[in-house]
Amino acid sequence: LVALLWISLVALTRFSSVGSLGACAAAPVLMIVYGEPWVYVLFAFLAAALAFCRHKDNLERLSQGTENTIDGR
Repeated sequence: LVALLWISLVALTRFSSVGSLGACAAAPVLMIVYGEPWVYVLFAFLAAALAFCRHKDNLERLSQGTENTIDGR
């Protein structure tokens, strides 16, 4: 499901970073919905937080409208 979300977001927005962050944000939520052990959910939340920290520059470029799309525009 997370991979399908990534594909959908990239197809809709043409930004790989949007797909990545959307998938990272959705993963722990989906893990809760599907009843995964809490230790895995906690790890997923920490991994998502790390991904958002690592994408800080991408988020700034997205907000400024200067982020490159996957087709280079």
